[in-house]
Amino acid sequence: AGIFLAFGPGITAGAALIQSGGLVPEALWASIPVGLLITAILHANNMRDTAPDSGAGFLTLAGLLGPERSKLFYYALIFTPYLLCFFFGSIWPPVFCAVSVPLALGLKERVTRGELSPLVPETARLVAVYGLLLSGGLYIAH
Repeated sequence: AGIFLAFGPGITAGAALIQSGGLVPEALWASIPVGLLITAILHANNMRDTAPDSGAGFLTLAGLLGPERSKLFYYALIFTPYLLCFFFGSIWPPVFCAVSVPLALGLKERVTRGELSPLVPETARLVAVYGLLLSGGLYIAH
């Protein structure tokens, strides 16, 4: 929850607050899908490192959930942002974000096959691509 709040609403809404002098609801809403994807980076790392982490005495969410529920949680983190972009009141954010769906599907396939090593950088790539596309869609919408 801390990563989501800090790197989702915290940074985005905070930057908008500093620039505008007030809370910008659109910035807060736009930060939620990106915050979920950033949380997916951390969860991908924790899924990959479950065995060494538990061996060292660290308890992560991936360790608590176990392999199958960790996969489901990861899928929720990477696919929920696509549903959320329909709530921006314009067709453009979902149209733009749809371009990155193949990246998300590729990540799902990697997890399904147990290929967790490249998951962290590839999830980070999805965050960057989705974020740029969401920004473009919101720009065109306004």
